[in-house]
Parts: sequence; structure tokens; C-alpha cells
Amino acid sequence: MAAQSQARPASALPLARARPWFPVFAVFAAALVLRFFIAQNSDVSWGITVGEKLLSGARLYVDVIEVNPPATIYLYLPAVILGQTLSLKPEWVVNALVFFAAALSLWFSGGLLRESRQLPRVDERWLAAIAAVGLLILPSRIFAEREHIALIAALPALAVFIRMAEGRRVPNRAQLVAGIGAGLVAIIKPYLALGVIFAALASAFAAKSLRPVYALQNWIAAALCAAYAFWVWRFFPAFFTDILPLVGAVYLPLKLPLFELIFETGFPLWPIGAAGTLWLARGKILTPVYAVPLAASCGFALAFLLQGKAWPYQSYPAIALSCFALCLAFLDRFHAAGAIRSETKRVFAALFVALVAGGAFVWFMLAIDVSSLAEPVRALKARPKIIALSDDNGIGHPLVREVEGTWAGRTLSLWATSHVRILRASGKLDPATDAKLAAYAEADRRRFTEDVLRERPDIILLDRITRFDWLAWANADPKTRAALAAYRPRGTYDQVTILLRER
Repeated sequence: MAAQSQARPASALPLARARPWFPVFAVFAAALVLRFFIAQNSDVSWGITVGEKLLSGARLYVDVIEVNPPATIYLYLPAVILGQTLSLKPEWVVNALVFFAAALSLWFSGGLLRESRQLPRVDERWLAAIAAVGLLILPSRIFAEREHIALIAALPALAVFIRMAEGRRVPNRAQLVAGIGAGLVAIIKPYLALGVIFAALASAFAAKSLRPVYALQNWIAAALCAAYAFWVWRFFPAFFTDILPLVGAVYLPLKLPLFELIFETGFPLWPIGAAGTLWLARGKILTPVYAVPLAASCGFALAFLLQGKAWPYQSYPAIALSCFALCLAFLDRFHAAGAIRSETKRVFAALFVALVAGGAFVWFMLAIDVSSLAEPVRALKARPKIIALSDDNGIGHPLVREVEGTWAGRTLSLWATSHVRILRASGKLDPATDAKLAAYAEADRRRFTEDVLRERPDIILLDRITRFDWLAWANADPKTRAALAAYRPRGTYDQVTILLRER
């Protein structure tokens, strides 16, 4: 009887088991709340819009012009389908699926590393909470971007490499899952394969064996990439005939100088975090739990530099892994069993970690914000058709989705026109290249003019943020000027003028 009276009620057992994981739950809850205060990323919003167009019968690379391979769009298509099936906003479904994927990735990776003797001797739940912060809170404005999803997919592969570097066996089923994740990383963006490759090399170096290089998961990833390449070649011929030449001529050549790319962006947060890890971890820096994530971080950093665009989201995997290694080293040095107890050093180190992570959060927040246009647009027209006279992706998206409107353009923006203008201004082009670029710029103008005449958008968003005069650009061509004759300015907000169709 006494034993029965002291026994816990059955209903209390799940709560008792869950209580130690409250730090992780708290991170997920905070990240969820944050989603209500941070605007949707413009690229994610465009991906959702294109997904909706495809489900309505539009043809990718024909009726919708997207410079990226199909994976960029099909990454969000399941959320669009699920949202339409459940009558939910696809933005909510995208966020929910990213949360679910992050939870699965953390659970799977944590299971592989649970027996590691090289992790800091602290409660594993705090390690999971820190990793969750890196996946769900640190991304801020770039949440659900391709690089964000790629890092979530990469974590199981990194965990497998760490385990192999420690000389422990990895079950084939675990390598199957990790291989699928690693394959998705390269499919999402080929540049990002560098992170996985560098991690494999670091694992092989630590293990003093080539086994991590020839691991089953790598073959699975390679097979997945080959299957994807065949699928694109078979079903999207326009990507090879129309898009790749455009990308090669207009998109890829335009890169920031290396000095600006490194010192005029948030990129220095990556080496600062890595240097802080080296300072805190010291003699442990070559152990697999540090060497593999930092090597992957180096690969992702190289991918950022090779792309040369200086967009915050492209630096996320490198900086996020650098921040995680830094937090790991901080716990190892000051909070693990047998750690030093110098209060002054601990406070200084904690401040350093907070500044690096906080700087990364702010860096990933940087984006054009035209949310102030939402109310004026709604006041002018309910559920309007919208197009943007701009080269910036953030002018039209996510605004068009916020006002429940319809995007009237085949392209996201007039980015090709802007790229051509900058390349031609360099004065370093031969006549043949100059003529080719001029033809691409003219095709961009023609598409915009045709979209305005055919779709008859209710509102045109005129970009006045940049120094380039887009209205003068439009008026310089008789057909474009005629297409805009029916529009009148109805106010300027955040340096964007709303042009309303009046006839």
C-alpha cells in the first residue's frame, strides 16, 4: 500500500520524462514566436509563388523564368501542395516543415553522437538546445532559405563523419539517411557540396584512414545527385538551352572584389568565431567534434566566396557552424566536468560568444523591408495584381503575398537588366560580348512590357531606393512608355512609389 501511495500517477510519467528537455522546447517555442515578428524571406516567398503558378499550369523556364535549377522551386512545392490541401497559408506550412526537419535532424544527429567521449561533459540537452538555437533562431530573416535547409540536411552526414573519425562503426541504415541528406545539400546548391567534402577529408585525417571518404553515405549522395541531374536534363530542356547561357553571361560574371566580399560584409564573423573556438578549445581543436564541423564550415565559407554575391544567406552555413563550435568550446572550457572556474575569464568568454552570435543574427536580418506599403496597397485595391519596376527581389516579395495579391510578372525582378548595365559599364567587353549582353537586357525589357500589357497589373511598384532611375529607363522605350501610360503615382513609402492603374 505504501509503495502504491508513493508511486507517481501514470499521467505524470511523460511530463517527468519531458522536463529535462525543457531547454530544447523553450528554444523551439521562442523560435516559433520569432516567426510572427520577422518578415518572410523574399526568395522563399518567390519560391512559394512559383510553386502556385506551376500548380496552376505554368511551365517552369517558359511561363515562369527562374535562374536556379528546379530544386530551388521543388523545395517549396510540397508545402504549397499541403497548404492548398489543408486550406492553410503555404508560408505557415513551410515554417512548420522546417521546424519538423530541424527536430528530426537534431534527434538523428544527437543519437549518433550520444556515445562520443569527446563531447563536452555537460548535459546533452544543453548541447541540443544550443544546436537548436543555431538552426531556428540564428537564421532570423533567412529562415527557410536554401542554405538554411541545406545545413539542416547536412547535420546527419557531419555526425556520421565525426563518428567515423572516432573509429566507431556506423550502421548502414544511418549512412543511408545521412547520404540522402548530403545528396540534398549538393542538389539544393552545388557550391554547398564543398562543406560535405571538407568534412569527409577532416574525418579521414582524424581517423588516419580513407574509410570516411569512401563511406556508403558518400556513394548514396553521389547517386542521388546523378539521378537529379538526369531528371533535370530529361524534363527541363529549357534550363540548358535558355537559362544556363543567361546565367553564364549575365549572373556569374558579376562578383564583388574579394576585399569587399570579406571586409564589407558579415563574413568576418566566420573567422572570428573559428579563432574564438581555437582559443577556447586549444589542444582539443583537432578532435573530431571540433575538426569536422570547422572543416565543413571552411567548405561552406569557400562556397560563399566563390559565389561572390555578398548576400547574407549564402554565408549562413559557414557562420552557423562556426558559432556552434564556439559555443561547444565555451561549454567545454567553463562548464564541463573538470573545467576551469575563473569567473573573470568565463564572463569575458560568454560576452565574446554573445557578440559573435548576436552579430550573426543581425547580419542575417539585413534585407530591404517595404512592409509599410502593405496598408496603402490594400487601401487602393483588394487582392491586386502586382509587378515591380525594380532589380531588387525584395520590392515585390513578400509584399504581394502579404496583401493576398497575384504576381503579374514572369520574373521576380529586372535583375538581368541591372547586371547587364553594370557589366557593360566596366568598359572591358569585346563587341561580341557587349552585343550578347545588350540582347539579354532587351529580352528582359520585352518580358516586362509584355507582362504589363497582357496581365494588366493593378499596381506597379516603382523602385526609388537605388540610384538607378527606373522610370527614366521605362520611358526611354516607346513600347514600355506606352504600357505605363495608364498608371499614375499614388504615394511613395520607404522609397517605393505605388503606381495605380487608372484605365
